[in-house]
Amino acid sequence: MIEIDSLDVTDLDTNGLMFEFRRGMPGDLAEYVGANDDIPYASGQDFGAWRKVKRLVRLYGTVIGEGSTAEAQQTSFRSRMDALKAVMDVAEVVTIDTTGEFGTASATLSDVQPLRMIAEAEFAEIVWIGVLELECIDSPPEWVIGS
Repeated sequence: MIEIDSLDVTDLDTNGLMFEFRRGMPGDLAEYVGANDDIPYASGQDFGAWRKVKRLVRLYGTVIGEGSTAEAQQTSFRSRMDALKAVMDVAEVVTIDTTGEFGTASATLSDVQPLRMIAEAEFAEIVWIGVLELECIDSPPEWVIGS
C-alpha cells in the first residue's frame, strides 16, 4: 500500500487508483550538494562536505472511473481525479506512507512537496495513465523504516 496524505493510491477496487514506485525508494540515492576542496599547491581536490538535500519520488500508474454507464464512469473518474489533485497540491507538503513495500512492514517519507502530474494518456474522461512527481525536502530526505 502507498498512501499520500492518507489517500491510498494502490486501491484500485475502492479508489480507482493504482500507482507504483519508479523512483525515490529507500535504496535510491538522494540529491546531494556541496563542493570538493582545492588542495593548495597540488593538482586535484580533496573530498569536501556533501549533504543530502532532496529526494525525487516518481510514481507511475492509472486512475480509472467506475460505473455501469459511460456517464457514471466519467462522474466517478472526475471524483477520483479531484481526490488525487487535492493531495498533489503544489502549495502543500504531504507525507508518503507505505505498508509492505521495500521488503519492510512500513516506511514513511515526510515533508514531501508535490511537483507535477504528467499525463501519458487519457481516454474519454474514464482512464488516466501517467506519472506523479514529488520531492522530499526533509532534512535529511530519508525514509523512516518501520519493522
